[in-house]
Parts: sequence; structure tokens; C-alpha cells
Amino acid sequence: MDFLSVNSPTSVVLGLDGFGLSCFEFLAKRGVSVCGTYNLNHIKTRISPVLYQELVQTIAELTQRWPESEINAQFFDERILNKADQIILSPGISYWDPILDNYKNKGVPIVGEVALFRQYSQAPIVGITGTNGKSSVTTLLSDMLTAAGKKIATGGNFKTLAMDLISVEEPELYLLELSSFQLESLSELPLKAAAILNITADHMDRYASITAYSKAKQNIYRFCEHAIVNEETLIDSANINKNAHVIKFSLKTPQTGEFGIMQHNKKCYLAFGKQRLICFDELPVNGKHHYENMLAALALGYALDIPFEIMLGCLRNYKSLPFACELILKHKQISWYNDSKAVNVAACLNALNYVGAQTQGKIILIAGGFYRPTDFKLLQTSVNQYVKHLILLGASAAHIADALINETEVSFVKSMQEAVVLAESLAETGDSVLLAPACASYDMFTNYKHRGNEFVTNVQTLLNIQP
Repeated sequence: MDFLSVNSPTSVVLGLDGFGLSCFEFLAKRGVSVCGTYNLNHIKTRISPVLYQELVQTIAELTQRWPESEINAQFFDERILNKADQIILSPGISYWDPILDNYKNKGVPIVGEVALFRQYSQAPIVGITGTNGKSSVTTLLSDMLTAAGKKIATGGNFKTLAMDLISVEEPELYLLELSSFQLESLSELPLKAAAILNITADHMDRYASITAYSKAKQNIYRFCEHAIVNEETLIDSANINKNAHVIKFSLKTPQTGEFGIMQHNKKCYLAFGKQRLICFDELPVNGKHHYENMLAALALGYALDIPFEIMLGCLRNYKSLPFACELILKHKQISWYNDSKAVNVAACLNALNYVGAQTQGKIILIAGGFYRPTDFKLLQTSVNQYVKHLILLGASAAHIADALINETEVSFVKSMQEAVVLAESLAETGDSVLLAPACASYDMFTNYKHRGNEFVTNVQTLLNIQP
């Protein structure tokens, strides 16, 4: 295909994290005049020295690869920004950051990563967002499309970054996992199909309220052809394209044209209207969050004309993603679960309820991490029911303890190694040890994968088990 050209002679990338770096390199490789600026001082002092060190290295490598491009990553350099004919905004920088006010007033175009992606791509896009479950549903739908013989490119907020998906030979379809950060700056994004899986409070350090967070998510529906809607999530119908075909899903008995759960002869089924699709007994994993993910994937696949036979075959082979309630091993009748991907309270609740249902004894929960304003009291009921000891680490430890101190025993540790050693000493036959932090990882780790791998490595070392 012929690449479309960016209208502006000079593009300035604001935010040189992974997403911003991807945009920068994409433009530079295509001969676009591009500069970049970031605020690493803020990352170092307010977010994470660990993340800061990683970014310093990657930005230094970027500077070496593109010595002719002007880059200042230590602070937002208005001298560089003033050169912009358009600003490319990394999702890591809020569209509402005051640094952008002057340029909005001047009429300088501010283009988000996903809008830039659309400038350089032509194939239809399917977009998936939600507080939790995005990666699972995106992966499951990707499997369904591949099994149906479709040539697709999958990425966005996980796996391959959106800009890195673009190649000379386009796929039939792009499948993108999208975060609220990626969606908030969008003015227009035509989508073949769009889904919001769920919305619960998250990123409250970035958004003034859950209403503002939800509004950013709902941008995904504004120009879609098919809108996949969780009936149990509050969505303003005014935010959905009035011409969209709306397909609903929920854990309730479905109406005609909806996906849900129905009972027949004392067995439960995933269903479409009155049609029983697959019995729970045939599914390799069970649990409320798994059912919701499967129903969302079925609704998306239905919108994309994938035959039920193919989709149900993929459900029968479904596996949880790494770092998502992953049973890493069972040793001396004690189960060890890695859910480092549980970066918010809702995900931690899902993990507690899922692992609690699988556990004969009690749970030793390892939690804590980067602190954002969060209502940890929402964990009280499940912690009281399932958890016999709570091990806390990271910047949020004291905040979590304040919310849960009356529900279970609480200990504080300073490292993942210390957490694993303590958990092993507390666990008894039939118990489970669960890493479900309810927080982001940036205070001690570079990302949730780094945190999860540290957990797994320490468990294997302590138990003398070869990986």
C-alpha cells in the first residue's frame, strides 16, 4: 500500500515512553521531520526510579539511532513544542495536561497514537476496551478470527504496539486492545466493531472521577458499525453511533439477539437468545470473569460473521493468559497463583473469588504496589471470606492495610523474595498463595510482567523447583 503522508511538516512526539517511542521511530523511518520531548524528572521523582532507569536507557538508544532529531527527555521542552505543526501525543500523557493548553488555543493539531495509526492504515479495525479482561478477550477473538481463516494483525495496548503493526502488506483486519488513555483524545475512529467489557474505578490519579474515566472509554462507540455492550455496565446510549448495530451480553438469561447464560436440565450454558451454545462442563476454565470474557468474544465474533462452530472450538481450547490467575505450580498440596496482571481492585476481587472457589483451605494474599487513589475497602468481604493472611509490599501497603486490617492478619515486607518466604511459612495443606496486587507495579518493577516473573522465580528458587 502507499503510506499516507502526515499533513504537518514537523511533528513533535510528546511523551517518549514505549508508545511514544514507537510513534517517533515510525515517523522518522518514513522521513518525517520529527522531534521529541518528555518529563523524565517527573517519572523519577513521582512514579518510579526503576521505570526511570529503563526509560533513560531506551531514550539514549533512540537518540543514537536518530542523531539529527532534536530530543529533550528531561522535561517538557516548550522550545521544541513550539516547532510543532502537529503534536503526536503518547497515551502516557493526558490530553488534558496543562502543557497542551497553549497549543490547543493556537490550533495546533494534537494527534493521539491511535489517530496516527489510522492515518497510516486502511484495513478495518476492531477495538476492545474495558477495565479488566481486554487482553483475554483480544487474544480469544484473535484465535477465533485465525481459525476462521482471516488474516489479522493483533496488538495495541498489549503484545505489539499499534504503530508496529503497520507494514506494506495490510491484513484483512486490525484487532486492537485499547486503553482509556488511548481513547480519551480521539475525535473520530471508525471501527468495524467496538466492545467495552466492563467499567470499574481505575486510574483515579489521572481522571477526576469515574464518570470522566467512563467517558474516555465510551469514545470507542462513537463511530462504530457494531457496538458490543455489557448490559450490566452503565453506558450512555448517546455515546453510541446512532446507526450502530448493538449486541448485548451479560451473565443473565439472554433475550433474542443477546448473549448470556441459561439453565437447562440443571446445567448452565453460554447462550445466544434461546439457543444453547456450550455447556459449562465443556469449558476448560470456569468463573464469572471467564464467562464474561467468553460472551464478549462470542458477541464480537458474531458481529464479524464467524460461524459458531469455529468460535465454540476456540472456547474448548481456551487457556488463561500468563500473569492472569495463572496456576504456576502445586507443591506439597499448596497451590501458587500468579495474577500480577491484577493491577486494580476489581481484578484482585476476580482473582480472590476465582482462587477462593478452587481452594480447600485459605488464601495467603500478596498485594500492594504503586499507589493511586483507590477504594481498597471494596476488598473487605472477599478478604474476610477467603484470606487468612495478607502480605503487603510497595507504596500502597499502608493504604491497603488501613482498609483491611480488621478482616485478616496483615504483615509488611520490603521485597518479593521476603513476601514469598513468608507466604511459604504460613501456607498449610490445602491453602493457596495468590499474588494479586490490586495495584500497578511501577514503584518497584518496570511492569506487571517483571513483577510476576520475580514472583515465579522466587517461588521456584525457594521450593527448589527447576523452571
